[in-house]
Amino acid sequence: MKVIIRKGTIVLKLITSLLDHIPNLKNRLKVLSSPGFQHKGNQPGKVTLVGFGPGNPDLLTLGGDRALAQSDIIFHDDLLDVDYLKKYRAEKVYVGKRKGHHHIEQNEINILLLNAAKAGKKVVRLKGGDPMIFAHGGEEVEYLERHLIPVEVIPGVSAGVAVSSLLKVPLTHRGISSSVAFISGHSKNLSLPDADTLVIYMGGSNIRTIARKAIAQGRAHEIPVMLVHNLSLPGQQEFFFTLGELALNEQNFPTPIIIVIGEVVSFRNRTDAVLSKNMLRVSRATITHFSDRAKVKSLERQVFINQQMVNSFVDAEEKSGRDSRPSAALKLTAVGKKTKEALKEYGLQGNQSS
Repeated sequence: MKVIIRKGTIVLKLITSLLDHIPNLKNRLKVLSSPGFQHKGNQPGKVTLVGFGPGNPDLLTLGGDRALAQSDIIFHDDLLDVDYLKKYRAEKVYVGKRKGHHHIEQNEINILLLNAAKAGKKVVRLKGGDPMIFAHGGEEVEYLERHLIPVEVIPGVSAGVAVSSLLKVPLTHRGISSSVAFISGHSKNLSLPDADTLVIYMGGSNIRTIARKAIAQGRAHEIPVMLVHNLSLPGQQEFFFTLGELALNEQNFPTPIIIVIGEVVSFRNRTDAVLSKNMLRVSRATITHFSDRAKVKSLERQVFINQQMVNSFVDAEEKSGRDSRPSAALKLTAVGKKTKEALKEYGLQGNQSS
């Protein structure tokens, strides 16, 4: 059945009263009868949510750049390169929100986007990272579409993904990590899922609590942790600890910071100074690869800090034509329970260090 709605609020009100049992349609008719639609001849504009990435403009997508170039107004966060926006002709409006320093609340941002679109503008809501990952993107889409505003979402490189590539730490890896979870870390009552790798956003003021929670839930004290501040930007800083160290650490870290917990962090080459905390004497060759057989043969002790090192060691032995079992003179030490279990899978025995 087709219903033709002619101009005038009386007809709209009559139809609205007959459609109380269809809430969504009723809400849409109310929007159509609002002053913003009745007294303006122009059609509503469009809102595009754009992910800027972790901060470096090089990581902005081509689609995002195109939307910014065509926009009339840009509502932007502060976790990005603001100077880069000067290249676009659009009006810029800052609507950043940081913990304890909300320039504007989310409901106010929603209204600003709506009013700009109702005025017929091409609107870009520019967010750090990806619009739909810990960025209120879903709330904005729902609010705007409920008010009949066309919305498009252009993905961005989320910090949780960027930290993996930029620091060469895989979030998943065969034999080490088959699952990864992205978590908001600002809640005191946070829950850590049972995933091999945890990537925690917005946990800067809660790091010690997060480490203790992870240990309480059964993760080993020696599990490595990586913390990265100002990811992808010139002032990027990296910190490496174990869960046990962070659980006792009183240090205040700069924010924003992203945290990665899991054995995959060991892919970042760790120096002898770091390993010496475990009272282990290791050459640098033993924590990277085993291609130099002369160096490996000269060692009295071989230390494995993760399952990948065990796999690499055995692969190197097999490729060299030797039996994968090392000589009795070479003492093996495994850091952590999972690493020791990996040795056992190959029929190797080693002492476990915590």
